[in-house]
Amino acid sequence: MNDTDLQQSFELWKKQMRFAAKRGNLETELLLVNFINQLQSYPQEDRQRLQQLLAQNDQDLFCWLLQTSEHPNPACDDSIPVHFRSLIQQIKTVYLS
Repeated sequence: MNDTDLQQSFELWKKQMRFAAKRGNLETELLLVNFINQLQSYPQEDRQRLQQLLAQNDQDLFCWLLQTSEHPNPACDDSIPVHFRSLIQQIKTVYLS
C-alpha cells in the first residue's frame, strides 16, 4: 500500500469509529467523536483497543468517561478495566484541552 492508500484506509476506519461512537447519551458521544476526529494516525494495537472500548455498554462508557475523582458517582462502578485506563485518560485529555 502506498501513502495515499494508507491514508484512505485510515480515514475509512475513522468514519467507522465515528459511527460506532454514536451513543444513547450526548455527553459520551461528544467525548468519543472529538477524540476520533483529532487522530492523525493511530497504531493498529490502539485501534483494536478503541474498537473494544466502543463495544462496551453505554452506561459503563458514560461512567468511565465522565466520572472524576473529585466528584465520584456512587451509581458508577469506578473500576475501569486496566486495558482501557490509558485510552480513557487520553480521551479525557483531548476533550479538556
